[in-house]
Amino acid sequence: ITDHKIPVGQAGADAFNWFTATFQPVFDFITNWLGWLMDSSTAGLEKVPPLIFIVVVAALGYWLQRTWQIAVLVIVCLLFVLNQGLWQATMETTVLVVYATAVSLIIGIPVGIWCARRPRVYVALSPLLDMMQVIPSFVYLIPALVLFGLGMVPALVATVIFAVALPIRTTYVGISEVNTALVEAGESFGCTGWQLLTKVRIPAALP
Repeated sequence: ITDHKIPVGQAGADAFNWFTATFQPVFDFITNWLGWLMDSSTAGLEKVPPLIFIVVVAALGYWLQRTWQIAVLVIVCLLFVLNQGLWQATMETTVLVVYATAVSLIIGIPVGIWCARRPRVYVALSPLLDMMQVIPSFVYLIPALVLFGLGMVPALVATVIFAVALPIRTTYVGISEVNTALVEAGESFGCTGWQLLTKVRIPAALP
């Protein structure tokens, strides 16, 4: 048995090489476009005076939590980052987190709604979602670096793969647990499927 190995590794390498060679222009386009967008956003944030940025973020934290302790904590932490000379790296991380969150929501919410409307789809996706959340995100960097090159784009891809499972699951749970009476009331008033989704299910699921 050991003298006659099945050439799985070589077949996988050939398939991956064909895939990268065939779709490299697509990956280059995505890399250039997303790279330019994220670099421009980072440059824009770096033009904002650090003290003004700190005050705005602290005010946002207070507005969200309604507690002055959060605002003080934000100010102290960001002043420490500024003191350590890590402001540029912090702006890059901020842009990465914002873009990864946006992409995860853009992908996750529609997929979560689809899973809620088709429970079999969620059953099929659930093992994949478990795997995506269990495997450390840096593992995804290896193929991302091969496909998208160096820079913030492969970090964005790896972060989205790791994070997108959460909005899929929360959207699925939220839509699935909408009170049946609300849905039946909407149907009795003649709502279409789209109206039920946008006027009944999503507003009831948002909390």
